Amino acid sequence: SSFPKESHKKIISIIQKYLPLPTQVSILDVGCANGSFLLLLSKMLPNHDFQMTGIDLHPNLLEIAKKNINGIHTIISPIEELKSDIGLFDVITCLGTFSVFDDFKLPFTKLYNLMAKKGLLIIFTEFNEFPIDVIVRYKDAQNESAKFESGWNIFSKYSVEKILQDYPDLTYQWVDFKMPFSLKKQADHMRSWTIKTESDNFQQVNGAQQLVNQSILYVTKE
Repeated sequence: SSFPKESHKKIISIIQKYLPLPTQVSILDVGCANGSFLLLLSKMLPNHDFQMTGIDLHPNLLEIAKKNINGIHTIISPIEELKSDIGLFDVITCLGTFSVFDDFKLPFTKLYNLMAKKGLLIIFTEFNEFPIDVIVRYKDAQNESAKFESGWNIFSKYSVEKILQDYPDLTYQWVDFKMPFSLKKQADHMRSWTIKTESDNFQQVNGAQQLVNQSILYVTKE
């Protein structure tokens, strides 16, 4: 939390506008990892009473989240197997997770069913401005036992909007995200870094030679 992600700060500013007055809020963070986003949220919006639930597939990361965030409820589960009895949530966040899915509608429908009335759903991932959906498989060629992994899939905004139109009680908005400073290469070649291009001083790229363009999709439920 000492060096928060720029995307996390941007997303929290959206939540702050949605929750202008201090209130009790149930929030679900899907793919929460070690809870860094939820911890930052509690620090940036200290006047709100957040009832936090974090979901992830990695028990060791959830243990870190429980140590850092008092009262957090954690669940080990993939999105597609979430049970409706975990409750309804005022705010649901899914940050950097949707790119592992080959299909947008299934996980989205799961999260829609967990939204409370007047709820807010925020999805942050790579989206394509062009009407092209992209499925990616990659592996580390230096690791002889590595298998092809899913991730870095890109859904087009066109396809996503067609799905959203099936839900008449939803309204949505796009906020494009641009990295405001440079990022250096890391040991993991699939962690994005930045290069300078003609149109962007800090264009994100990754080791699959993808130009990474991210957007925040936030959806509200009547």
